[in-house]
Amino acid sequence: MLKIGISSNIQGYHFILRAVEIISKQKIHTNITTIYEMIGKEKDVSNSAVERSIRHAIQKSYNIKPILNEIYQCIPDNSAFLYDLVFNFDILQGHCED
Repeated sequence: MLKIGISSNIQGYHFILRAVEIISKQKIHTNITTIYEMIGKEKDVSNSAVERSIRHAIQKSYNIKPILNEIYQCIPDNSAFLYDLVFNFDILQGHCED
């Protein structure tokens, strides 16, 4: 995550990690709002706060690091980004090698 420009000092970083963990354990495609609800309950924040924090982290990364710009033509929505992290990590990994 750090290599794609999402630093651990922002709340969205931790929400993204948790969302990836939830998605990777699911056997079926889970609605993203359900994931926000699960994280919100765990962290005692609103669903919209979870969504907003993740969106902020993605937007910040897209604007700072060229890696996401190379993969996505425009800023990806939360759902696409999270599911890509889980199921298409090799797309991001190839761009992050030193």
